[in-house]
Amino acid sequence: MKRLLIALAMVLSSPLILAQPASLDQLLQDIREIRSSEQAAMREREAQFLRERDNQQALLSQASDLGPAGRDEIFGYGLVSAPADCTAPHQAG
Repeated sequence: MKRLLIALAMVLSSPLILAQPASLDQLLQDIREIRSSEQAAMREREAQFLRERDNQQALLSQASDLGPAGRDEIFGYGLVSAPADCTAPHQAG
């Protein structure tokens, strides 16, 4: 039973031992790679946010105010005319 527990402990801890970097230089390199990929993902999220914000601002600037000036309870921001590319049927591809 003791041998079984020791073997089990070795098997379970082996991935932890193998996952350790060989040196501090390797650990630093691993951290730099992870940080670089996280920064790239963050830049992509920021670019997507800016695109969506710009699209929203473009739609709001094209809206016709139907009620009192500004947003109101009945008409919201007003009437928005959808651009041509929003009304065309979507082609699955």
